[in-house]
Amino acid sequence: MSPKGTRIIIGWDPDEVVVMPLDANSQKKTLGFSGKTLLFGCWSSGLIAGDFNVTRELVDSMASNSKISRGMVEFNECINRIEVQDINRNGLHYTWNQRPHGVSGVLKKLDRVLGNLKFIEDYPNVFANFQPYRNSDHSPMIIKFPIKKKFRIRPFKFVNSLVLLDNFLPIVDNVWKSEIEGFGMFRLFQKLKLLKKPLRNLLKSHGNYAEKVFKCREELCRVQNNLDKDPCNEELRFEEGIYLQSFLNTSWEEECYLKELDNQQALDMVKDVTNEEIKAVLFDIDDDKAPGPDGFSSKFFKKAWMIVGDDFCFAVKEFFLSKKILKEVNATVIALVPKVPTPGKVGDYRPISCCNVLYKCISKVIINRIREHLGCLVSDNQSAFIPGRSILDNILLSQELVKGYHIDRGFARCAMKVDIQKAYDTVNWNFLQSILKEFGFHDSMITWIMNCVSTSSFMININGSFHGFFQGKRGHRQGCPLSPYLFTLVMEVFNLMLKRCIRESNEFKYHWRCKEQKLTHLCFVDDLMVFLSWKFWVDKSKLPMKYLGIPLVSTKLFNRDCKGIIDKVKNRVNDWKNKSLSYAGRLQLISVVLASLPVYWASVVLLPKGIIKEVEKIMRNFLWSSGQSRKGVAKVSWNEICKPKMHGGLGLKNLKEWNIAFLSSRIWKLISGQDSLWVKWVKFYLLEGRSFWDVGSKDKMSWSWRNLLKIRPFLRDSFYSQIGNGKDTFMWFDNWHQLGPLSYVLSPREITNVGYNIRDKVSDVIVNENWIWPSDWLNMIPQLGEFPVPSLISEKKDDVCWLNCKGKIVPFAVSQVSSSLIFHEPIVD
Repeated sequence: MSPKGTRIIIGWDPDEVVVMPLDANSQKKTLGFSGKTLLFGCWSSGLIAGDFNVTRELVDSMASNSKISRGMVEFNECINRIEVQDINRNGLHYTWNQRPHGVSGVLKKLDRVLGNLKFIEDYPNVFANFQPYRNSDHSPMIIKFPIKKKFRIRPFKFVNSLVLLDNFLPIVDNVWKSEIEGFGMFRLFQKLKLLKKPLRNLLKSHGNYAEKVFKCREELCRVQNNLDKDPCNEELRFEEGIYLQSFLNTSWEEECYLKELDNQQALDMVKDVTNEEIKAVLFDIDDDKAPGPDGFSSKFFKKAWMIVGDDFCFAVKEFFLSKKILKEVNATVIALVPKVPTPGKVGDYRPISCCNVLYKCISKVIINRIREHLGCLVSDNQSAFIPGRSILDNILLSQELVKGYHIDRGFARCAMKVDIQKAYDTVNWNFLQSILKEFGFHDSMITWIMNCVSTSSFMININGSFHGFFQGKRGHRQGCPLSPYLFTLVMEVFNLMLKRCIRESNEFKYHWRCKEQKLTHLCFVDDLMVFLSWKFWVDKSKLPMKYLGIPLVSTKLFNRDCKGIIDKVKNRVNDWKNKSLSYAGRLQLISVVLASLPVYWASVVLLPKGIIKEVEKIMRNFLWSSGQSRKGVAKVSWNEICKPKMHGGLGLKNLKEWNIAFLSSRIWKLISGQDSLWVKWVKFYLLEGRSFWDVGSKDKMSWSWRNLLKIRPFLRDSFYSQIGNGKDTFMWFDNWHQLGPLSYVLSPREITNVGYNIRDKVSDVIVNENWIWPSDWLNMIPQLGEFPVPSLISEKKDDVCWLNCKGKIVPFAVSQVSSSLIFHEPIVD
């Protein structure tokens, strides 16, 4: 209490609450000792509330000082010592204003409500409401107690994995033999009730695989140490065999426990194949794909579907029913594609398998059934062929992790690029069959897959003629639709093995900014990028180096790093014998071929201006100089040509605008919260709870991240949030109402001056289904007084949408972004 008079008013019910005020002069010294006595001297719940005159974190103060003070350290140590924590809160974040009626006062969070663990457990829904400043420089605080819920035992819930245990059925059988009198439904429910306790005990005894592995390893080490001292002891050898088998079994259970299909998923994969399903996969095959040994392309079957459709569907369904495949159907032609301009040996060719259309349809039916479940089997660090994951995630995350590699000082860091030689060709079929079983695939699905893989035969296409005929013995065919998905499962086993080695190692240290996600490596098919904390005394290699076709840079991307794009475009132009091509023909080649060459790069990095100018120069010269590389006389400016046809242009792509449009898909993935390792990493290390639109661009950030921040002004107004529960939409920076982002009219200083936090979500600012706006804001922005309060729906998440150039909500697409970036001229008839 203040000696100058009553400045703090506290109200409570003495029958329910005991209040102990601390003297202002001794509260710091008393808190660390009497607080412990008060809150933990009895078994009851306890709170400590008031003005502590010190902040806990840097974010709790708007002062210019960015260092952690000694008082903050002592306060946090005190809180940890007496074992209390902040309870839930809403309203204002900064509870003290140095000048509550001014505009330049320091803002801090000095008032807190701390509860002990018993209180948090007994009153999980209690929260402190900090209201706007009135007569005092402190925010009024109200602690609200909802109706206290009585403690209840957690209800029983059967865990499906128990059915895999050997003693599951004996336990059920033993309980089911109990004699219970009454009606049938009553007897059934009573027996189920009796089952709960033994099933709980069964789950408890078999649930902790990590502990079982540890115990088995200890016993195995004990026996092996004794055996080393007495190698002739037959009893120890027998005992070692028992513990070794036990250790291997429990280790395998530990790794497969989290990576296994449930019974329903496995059954969904082997449901009956329908004619509609077969037709859909056939018509999904590109018309111009190379045919197999039978010579028929998919175009033939599509065109003649009314005639051949019934027989085609019967042949496909016959495979799934009989689980046998005709050798002619699974025959394959190997086409040799040169890797180098002048191949001189066998290794200079890449063998690509050309399969029959009938086999492709069979394999695609299998793929469609396993693809939707791959996400639950494959770890986040694999991005190949998993729905919702992208190769770009691996590249962007690698770019972030190698930032600063050119600097000698700092954390010890190491990145290793690993390319598995002949990865597809060396997969053992017996190993593949065993892992499919351990992953939980149905026996029928395993039989279908192994028949497709193990019955393949090959011919080699040399100068248009087929040579040889031999059976496959191992590996996956490059060109078979099944191969990449099966190889992804093979690599997941490697991933589990690597995780086990790391878990058992006492020397391994995670790479900088990788520990929270336990990130050790990134994988795309057979390309690995391994990250760890390690220091080499000599340079093993230097950046930039290419990973998945894109240079990894520790500083920024220069023109010399993108020389590969220029070379590709020039080589393609030089290869064309096109002096007789018309303007329309050259325009078509530019639109379809040349404009597509930089797309992959443009999807990952913001291309340097010099590269964009050089690519457009080559295209422009090709168009106006009769297809030759020399400079021609331009009839129309390039900007006019790149306009849409409806606006008087020729419809070519403006590379700069399309570069921004491609990169916008990364921002869309981040804002919409898609399940991606890169998204999780960015939110944890770069955003740290802040809005993407609010984060400042700093030199110490990676070049790729600064480029995403650089294009924000082109895209911000097109991102729109539809409010559900209001927990994912930032109040001040997201576009979620007709006024646009409030940060357009309110500065961060104005927001924090009244006690709000710049990280507030919409649900944090709504109090009792109403806004509480400061009077100054209402005078400055009269529309706020008429601004409707959104109805929050607790079970519905906020939804991020895209607004097109006309302000209508449309599905997000790169083409929509590009059209929004184009300066619209009047439509030309």
